[in-house]
Amino acid sequence: MTAEIAIFNKSAVALAADSAVTVGVGEKRAKIYNSANKLFTLSKYAPVGVMVFGAAYYKGVPWEVLVKMFRNKLGNRRCKHLKDYGDKFVKFIEANHTLFPKEEKEGFFYRFLASEYSDIRKAIEEAVKKHIEINKSIDATANSAIVTDCIAKGWDNIKSRFSVGNDFARDDKTLKTHGKIITRAIGMVFEKQEISPGSIQILENIAQVVYNVWGRKNWGAGIVIAGFGEDEIFPAYELFRVNSFTDNQLKHQKGNRISFDNTAIIVPFAQDEMVHVFMDGINPDYREALLQYMHELCSGMPKLISDGLSLPEKEKEVFLEKVRKAFTDTYEKFKENLSHYERRNHSEPIIDMVASLPKDELANMAESLVNLTSFKRKISKDDETVGGPIDVAVISKYDGFIWIKRKHYFHRDLNYPFFSNYFIKDSAKREGKDATQQTCILDD
Repeated sequence: MTAEIAIFNKSAVALAADSAVTVGVGEKRAKIYNSANKLFTLSKYAPVGVMVFGAAYYKGVPWEVLVKMFRNKLGNRRCKHLKDYGDKFVKFIEANHTLFPKEEKEGFFYRFLASEYSDIRKAIEEAVKKHIEINKSIDATANSAIVTDCIAKGWDNIKSRFSVGNDFARDDKTLKTHGKIITRAIGMVFEKQEISPGSIQILENIAQVVYNVWGRKNWGAGIVIAGFGEDEIFPAYELFRVNSFTDNQLKHQKGNRISFDNTAIIVPFAQDEMVHVFMDGINPDYREALLQYMHELCSGMPKLISDGLSLPEKEKEVFLEKVRKAFTDTYEKFKENLSHYERRNHSEPIIDMVASLPKDELANMAESLVNLTSFKRKISKDDETVGGPIDVAVISKYDGFIWIKRKHYFHRDLNYPFFSNYFIKDSAKREGKDATQQTCILDD
């Protein structure tokens, strides 16, 4: 997990991103590094930037590489609208099939599947060890029963974790397309274990869930493109999501923009609970629990009151219905008043303040909110999945993309050529054309 935030008003947008990245396979997080780059310029010439959150790779290729390849292709060309940058970036990713070889895509599936199978293998080994400790030995029949039982429990666990209902249907297309990978994963993980045909089918079901469900729920990456188009006076952002390693497309999720009516926007990405605490005055999980308890109270009180009254059965039913409606209305009113209180006393005053913040204060606010999330993770029992140096940038219409804070993996004074060569003369400049006048037309 990561923490990124974008704060907009009419003059600029501030972007801030932490540096934590979790390296591991599947759900088995191995190590957290605090040196990842998640914030980049999307153009060296236009006021537009890109921020990445979630998975650091797209089909095995780092997002940083993809962003910089696109930036190189974009050159000094500019787009009329911010959305155009997003559309061109998506087309660039989808068109470059050579970046994502078939073998690498299959390797992703194989590794994730083997990770899930390994949990079942571990359960089998523990069950066999326990059986031997009790019975001093184990025969083929007992071993086979343990294997069958552990695979069945593994399937139940998968269904529970990813909300797979009893209406699960086997997909012959998935099994036919990836059958060799599934067979290889089973052979590698379970080695010489005798597995019944029924259990093999269960392992194939698990593979289908891994392919169709697991990636979408656990390996999402987000791409935020923010800044100004040539014809736009106020900043905007576009959000794209990659929901699975099985999905070849970046899906446009949503966007928003500053306007004369919408004067300020605060948008957290990935781990956003502390931003909501700051904005709404209450942790979203605490708010949900409060509403749940209130709902349970309002649902249970009518019957308690009705049971305490000595009324004929028919009159009691009429009374109970009236009381239920009264408590339902009370709950809805409580929920409405709570939301109104949060907006009036917390979020709206902050939004009003952000609307008039100067550029440097926008940057300070963005950095502080990411740092708040990082500090919360540091003092909690959870993994420190937010941390490290915070990169901060401000984008304005005519100043462009300005770094406020930026980490480098190298020493600045020792790498003068890097900075002197950052702006490479493109063909338009060699021809004597004004780079600022070029129209954004990338090859489709």
